[in-house]
Amino acid sequence: MAHEDFSEALADEVLTDMANNFFGDRVQLEEHIKLLHKTADMLRLKEGDVNDKAAFLGYLMVTPQAARSLYEAIGLDAEAFPVKGELIENALPDVVPSALTRKGEYVKWVLWAYEALAVACHNYNHGTLTDRPEKGRIQVDDADYRLLESMCILINEEVDRINSRCLPSQILQAAKRFDQATQAKEHFTGGGTYYGDECSLNRDLAFKHIEFSSLNVKKMPELPDVDAVRNSLIKAAKANYVQNKARINDMMNFIRERCRSAAEK
Repeated sequence: MAHEDFSEALADEVLTDMANNFFGDRVQLEEHIKLLHKTADMLRLKEGDVNDKAAFLGYLMVTPQAARSLYEAIGLDAEAFPVKGELIENALPDVVPSALTRKGEYVKWVLWAYEALAVACHNYNHGTLTDRPEKGRIQVDDADYRLLESMCILINEEVDRINSRCLPSQILQAAKRFDQATQAKEHFTGGGTYYGDECSLNRDLAFKHIEFSSLNVKKMPELPDVDAVRNSLIKAAKANYVQNKARINDMMNFIRERCRSAAEK
């Protein structure tokens, strides 16, 4: 009797350990997948910031053609940021650029807006280097494209490991082997179901790979540092000012007024 009690206790311990490993790994993977999608959501917020910065730079260039020419002048695809030029209030600077001449002021606006866009793209693609969040807390600055790519790769590796390490059919077969009543019944009836490694149970419960494209996040262009393309930016801004002087002067007056109003809020 004592031997039977010991056998039952041992069987319970083994099965409990197997179940904990099986379900524990699956629950952990599900949590990692949730975190991946949450990180993608956070990254889309950064995408909005990039688009706002690009829209403001496009607004400063006055015409779509001038905006395309600016990007081409620094070696980017003319359609690198296919967003409509727009005055976005949260893209305005805290300190308004100033210069001795209106042309000089316009050049400073363009340089400032480009640098703001370049920083936003860097933060989107690679993450920020400051203001790290509290441990265990997710904020917008924790999400970046490179991180999301790495997370997706690691999760797919985890999917392969879990799908092959502990199959549902193996858990059921082990449970049957330790269940004396089931063993006795199958001994007399000749019944019992065999769950092979390729059975439908394993296929139905297997985790699927996550396609990175399914996360619906964009890869932003890598913009050169403003100092590396300063001369090209200045040349493009000056040429645009000559062609659209009156419109640009009116635009700068309007932006200054918007900046003043925003500062008074």
